Amino acid sequence: GLAFNAKADTTVAPGDLCYLKWNSGSLRVAFNIAQGDSTTTSTGMLAIAMESKTAGQTGKFCTKGFITVNASDINNARGTVEGDIGKPLYLDAGTAGEFSVTAPTNSGDVVRIVGHIASVNTPSHYLIYFNPDNTWIEL
Repeated sequence: GLAFNAKADTTVAPGDLCYLKWNSGSLRVAFNIAQGDSTTTSTGMLAIAMESKTAGQTGKFCTKGFITVNASDINNARGTVEGDIGKPLYLDAGTAGEFSVTAPTNSGDVVRIVGHIASVNTPSHYLIYFNPDNTWIEL
């Protein structure tokens, strides 16, 4: 996949869905935790944290490609190949940094497909194709 090194704006863990932002306090561009309940945190450049980092540390972030994430980071998944393969992944509106197999439905939420489930490696790990769509809608 495509990945590059960038600063973390907050504590991130592998698999966290993040957005690129400007931090005026530290005068730096950095990744923070994304969430589908706000246009501020969901409509710009997205990436998945590949390492555990704290605010100000440089880490690797995947911007596109195949990446393994914990099943616990994908809400509403069934945990089976038959139930999940090929399903689109959305920014989760309820939990920051996570994915959902169901689109958000509340007023003010942002619906944006960020990838697809490619394989269920084990019940605890999913291989996803991360490819955030450049289009989105606010409900």
